[in-house]
Amino acid sequence: MTVSLPWDRLLQDMLDCMGWGLLLAIGYDLARTLVGTGFWRCLVLDLTGFLAAAVVVRGYGAGISAAGVPRWYHVLGMILGASAWFGGVAPALAEVRRKVLWLAGRPVRLARIWGFAPFKERGKA
Repeated sequence: MTVSLPWDRLLQDMLDCMGWGLLLAIGYDLARTLVGTGFWRCLVLDLTGFLAAAVVVRGYGAGISAAGVPRWYHVLGMILGASAWFGGVAPALAEVRRKVLWLAGRPVRLARIWGFAPFKERGKA
């Protein structure tokens, strides 16, 4: 027989799992940044991510959840948390990273233009 939970406990469980999904997505994104991309690397990271998600859902359901067992809304919460990271936060951070790298490289580009341009003009004369 299944246990019927009040909505506030169900929402608390779902929000907890959203947090776990967000943390797993951050870890996965960090690992892909550190390890790099390639078929076998991504395959290993994907399998590791799925295994970690399964362990977290099982552990959360058995240990902390109000129901005491893993439920469908635990998985849904983790999917929503990971989707929030990959759909909203990660693209914004990638844009910030791109702009910071562009700004950091700007002095080098300007020095190359201003420093080496006179030498190119002297070589033409």
